[in-house]
Amino acid sequence: MHVPVALVLDPSFGDRVAVLAQKMPVWMVSSVVNDHATHAARQSLGNGQITTLHTRLAESAESLFARALYAIEEHHGDTSQLTPYDTLCVYGKAQELPFELASELGFKSITTTEDGFNAEK
Repeated sequence: MHVPVALVLDPSFGDRVAVLAQKMPVWMVSSVVNDHATHAARQSLGNGQITTLHTRLAESAESLFARALYAIEEHHGDTSQLTPYDTLCVYGKAQELPFELASELGFKSITTTEDGFNAEK
């Protein structure tokens, strides 16, 4: 069974989140555009499919990325779900998934997409 989770790092992703959240849980970086779209999507969808990621003061993009990956693993991984996620769909500019982190989280393959990349377990 294919169980994806989305990580949106694009601060201009906006209204596309409503369609994405109908397909999978979404973790989305906070920005003025994204926060407005998230609020609207939550109102129309009426569910908790979207989690907002707030950047910490002086936090690097790499740190936010790693923190998000660990949070997704905690909430959607083997220890918290009967059917854990097996695909991470990253939207937006992100550095490559570091080999050590990919290995630790069980990712076996990474495929570049038009919007970012998919990492599969």
